[in-house]
Amino acid sequence: MGFSRRHCEKLAREIPGASLRVVPGGGHASNLDDPEFYSDAITELLQRVDFGPADATDSSTPKQATADGGDES
Repeated sequence: MGFSRRHCEKLAREIPGASLRVVPGGGHASNLDDPEFYSDAITELLQRVDFGPADATDSSTPKQATADGGDES
């Protein structure tokens, strides 16, 4: 059995803070199928993640940013 959209939908429901963006007409190369949509989705994702200071030596998992700009730690 392959990985399908229903698996993505299930994961998006079950992972706290997750969101699901489906590229219109997207296939195996969704970044090429709709580059603007893909770029906007990646930009949105990166804005939600707090990577911490650039010189941080802590290699732990990035924190999930909250809607108010704080983090959930």
